[in-house]
Amino acid sequence: MITGLKGRVASFLASLLAVLLLAAAPMAQAQEASSSQTAWRLLDYLSVDYAGAVKDGKIISPSEYAEMNEFAGQVRERIAGLPATKAQPDLLAKAESLQATIAAKQEPAVVSAKAHALANDLLADEGVSGGSVGRSIAMAEGAARLPSAQARGPAN
Repeated sequence: MITGLKGRVASFLASLLAVLLLAAAPMAQAQEASSSQTAWRLLDYLSVDYAGAVKDGKIISPSEYAEMNEFAGQVRERIAGLPATKAQPDLLAKAESLQATIAAKQEPAVVSAKAHALANDLLADEGVSGGSVGRSIAMAEGAARLPSAQARGPAN
């Protein structure tokens, strides 16, 4: 009787372990996608809002400028935390270049161009969630920007 109970407990624990292992893989991929999507959104925000922080090489809003520095740092951290891909060193270098550009208080057009380029490279990195990050962001964020959607006008 005890042997049968031990066998059932062992079987139950093995099944539970298998379920937990199977559940962990999608959760890890979801966290990876979430981190990539957040980095992309931060880059999009930086590309637009930096203009409210710096003008002609001077800080016009200290709080906005501090936020831009913080967000650029978060982008770099999120990229560094992604699984290693062939593109990751280049992505990190571009994130560091963006941070340096912001620290140098360069013109908004320069920061915007660098933020957009890094965001596009992040989306193109097929190693990031097998490209699912790019597809999900493109569907969620970019559909409204497509010429065909604009030609049709707003949905009813």
